[in-house]
Amino acid sequence: GLLRLVCEAFAYQMHVDGLFNADPHPGNILLQFEPPRDGAAAVPRPVLLDWGLAKVLDDERRLIFAQLVHSAADRDFVGMLAAFDGMGLRLNREDPMTDMKGIQFMFRDTRPAADARQAMQKRRAEFEADAKR
Repeated sequence: GLLRLVCEAFAYQMHVDGLFNADPHPGNILLQFEPPRDGAAAVPRPVLLDWGLAKVLDDERRLIFAQLVHSAADRDFVGMLAAFDGMGLRLNREDPMTDMKGIQFMFRDTRPAADARQAMQKRRAEFEADAKR
């Protein structure tokens, strides 16, 4: 429903228009209700707000960003570091664990602490199971 529309809008902007919004959070999404028709309930339509941290990316940068997102989803830190290199972000190669902690912070879970902790424990168990395969 609604979340899918928001995700599709951000995906279209990024992958078709090349527009990257670095500040997508719930406070930057407004719901606008279209008038009901034929006795049906009003339908919410998401409106994306606050484009102060937006940038148009060229095709090369869009592909590199896609590599970053894909690598993050796969927990592929080497792929993430390669994507950061491709974007011109040079990290501390002397101490990769420091880099990983920084990356982990950037992709942190902003849910309430108990929920985030439970989700992290689940992800850690999945990661360990994947590593054993």
